[in-house]
Amino acid sequence: TIPSTQSVAGDTFDKTADLLWGKSVQVAGFPTEAVSMYWTRLVAHADITLKGLGAGEKVNSVVLTAQDGLALVGKFNVDITTGEVSSNTPQNTVTVNCTDLTVDETGEASFWACINPCTITSLDIVVDTDAATYTISKTGFEREFLQNKRNTLPINMAEADRVPKETGEEGGDVDAKYYV
Repeated sequence: TIPSTQSVAGDTFDKTADLLWGKSVQVAGFPTEAVSMYWTRLVAHADITLKGLGAGEKVNSVVLTAQDGLALVGKFNVDITTGEVSSNTPQNTVTVNCTDLTVDETGEASFWACINPCTITSLDIVVDTDAATYTISKTGFEREFLQNKRNTLPINMAEADRVPKETGEEGGDVDAKYYV
């Protein structure tokens, strides 16, 4: 299962979402010594850079929703004889909860997500920071995410809808639904 909610801290991916598949190299008879193993990752590592955010804002979470029917995350079956993967309960949305992710002075923030290898042709992105919520839809592109690879994806958020959060008198966030 590639989790639909992943937590990242620093410059790495969620270790619980980084799935490995292993099998022993062909062995004849009962081994008396160590058996060599063949290991491969089942996921694609998405190294995502958001551009055009407010400098100094702290990113709380990022929600990525791909086109309908695409299996970004979910439960998958692996044929242990061939390594072939098939989806069982596919989901096209992944939420990445961020810890210690601050937008730099150029308006960029980078994070990782583990997803099922696939080709994305549209993506809805919602970025929640301590200062605002950014929402944008990207269409008309084709990005292949390869298994066991670092796949980079720069996303320009400069034209995103930005709903600022207002701080109440006691320093708490005021819910954006009360704005006109």
